[in-house]
Amino acid sequence: MLRVVVVAALGAWLGGLVGCGDLSEEDLLFRAAVPPKEAVAVTPPGSGDIDEGGNSLVQGLIVVCAEGDLRCEAQKIATGFNTLTFGLLDAIDAVAALTPTIRERGRRIWGPIYDAQKDQTFRFEMVRADDDVTFTFCLFMAQGQVELGERNRELNCDSLEPGFLNVFSGSFQPSSIEDGARRGQGTMRFEADRVSRFDGSSPFARTLDFAFDNQQERTDIHVDVVGASVGDEERDAAYDFEREADGSGTFLFDVFADLISQGLLPTRRLEHIRLSARWNVEQGGRALGVVDDGDIAIGSVLTVEQCWAAAPEFETSYFDVVDDVVQPVGDADACVFAVADVTPAS
Repeated sequence: MLRVVVVAALGAWLGGLVGCGDLSEEDLLFRAAVPPKEAVAVTPPGSGDIDEGGNSLVQGLIVVCAEGDLRCEAQKIATGFNTLTFGLLDAIDAVAALTPTIRERGRRIWGPIYDAQKDQTFRFEMVRADDDVTFTFCLFMAQGQVELGERNRELNCDSLEPGFLNVFSGSFQPSSIEDGARRGQGTMRFEADRVSRFDGSSPFARTLDFAFDNQQERTDIHVDVVGASVGDEERDAAYDFEREADGSGTFLFDVFADLISQGLLPTRRLEHIRLSARWNVEQGGRALGVVDDGDIAIGSVLTVEQCWAAAPEFETSYFDVVDDVVQPVGDADACVFAVADVTPAS
């Protein structure tokens, strides 16, 4: 569901920027204030930990997943989310490593830069707030070549400049950037529908809003997907991910995804899934999903339960489709959590 159309354009923009390496001490401070990928990485059991470079330390996806596997479905959702956020943060991190077009106290501006091949203009800005703690940023795109002149200095992240669209913005409050840890909390918004205007594609959603906090060696992420495209309709989706310092955590989501097929025929419709998962330090866990719509019979609700063993096997120890047809597989008493611990809110 999640895909990136702005990252490729940013890559072309980076090729047009020059003057790398001429960075002041304050420039480096701005670069350190860009949220790191590990701050927003969603890593459910089996997807592996994320290092400072945003790379998976464990190839958990080599574990074979059966159809309807709830843990694997959580991995797919996490992979799509990470692909988007990692691509955007990689691009912004690269921009902040280059020499700014305009330097002011507490403010840096890159661009506007025109990409003739794509016939698009880009402008990126970062501002350090008066509290000296909060950094805000925004990325603007415009179709065609836009010359701003002195107006470039007058614009800011709240400006409504004709032709320019703010497609990615956010704020970050680092708890410590002097030691290189780049931990903190912040928010980001990706305007997917605005970006789609530049390449003519159909947006997968209107906006993605997310808040994150990776202080105290733990990760807490909340995402709201507004206006997600589901067939000919728009639906909202939400994700909540918490991972403690010891590796245990929870993953809650309310989304639409391909979970059920119709025999030998390909899945034609997306199912609505409300899923809650919880796992312990050893990564063993339990999930419960409530599925309706899509390829479920009209008016029906399907409940799926799954428990899995600890890493690295992640073998399913219990699986049940509560429909009075499929018989449970495994022993529910072997689950590391009670069903009440993972029942999603209605």
